[in-house]
Amino acid sequence: MKKQNILILSIAALSTFAVACGGNDTTKTNEDQKTEQTASDNKKEEEPVKTENLLTDVALLEKAEAELRAMPKFSGKDIKVFQNVNFFKDGRITIALQDPAKPENIDEYHFRDGKWGEPQAVQISGSGKMDDNVWALSKIKFSTVATVYNNWNEKAKSLEGGANKELTSVDILFWVPKQEIRWSTSNVETAREKYRIEYNLDGSVKEFKKS
Repeated sequence: MKKQNILILSIAALSTFAVACGGNDTTKTNEDQKTEQTASDNKKEEEPVKTENLLTDVALLEKAEAELRAMPKFSGKDIKVFQNVNFFKDGRITIALQDPAKPENIDEYHFRDGKWGEPQAVQISGSGKMDDNVWALSKIKFSTVATVYNNWNEKAKSLEGGANKELTSVDILFWVPKQEIRWSTSNVETAREKYRIEYNLDGSVKEFKKS
């Protein structure tokens, strides 16, 4: 039986707002002021992690994966990815994950400045089955992104005029009909040629073919 996609309609960011209600007392207690100052000091200490190129930064890729797996919600569990994963040169990662406690729920997680942000609820629709649209994160390693990047660069340099080309993103695509996970990059294009690259799951080149 042919498997069908479930489409992501939108991301619904859930924000919490604290509203102070009461009488005319507008002053803070000393304890409140101390707590606020401590929180402010902690924020100053949290310097964002910068990277020249996440696609080659194996240490940061491994850090991102380890911290994702260590989240209390996922620790010790088989993490299920909903469809695709996106890695960007500027340090961002976008991944949608199934909630182990509520399998019908999907949340999107964003990695930026060296840390994961709060999950955002995803609205989904379609006639497909959820089980057909998720796959085990254990099937890949984030660090394989660097292998894919290096192989793309090598192929680009092998073409006339390809040495000055740049890859800015690497994706994992989940092809639902065949339940296949694929690394994906842009084509290698020069003024004279365009080549398509297919990769094995370990990041090695499966096919380099002129389009």
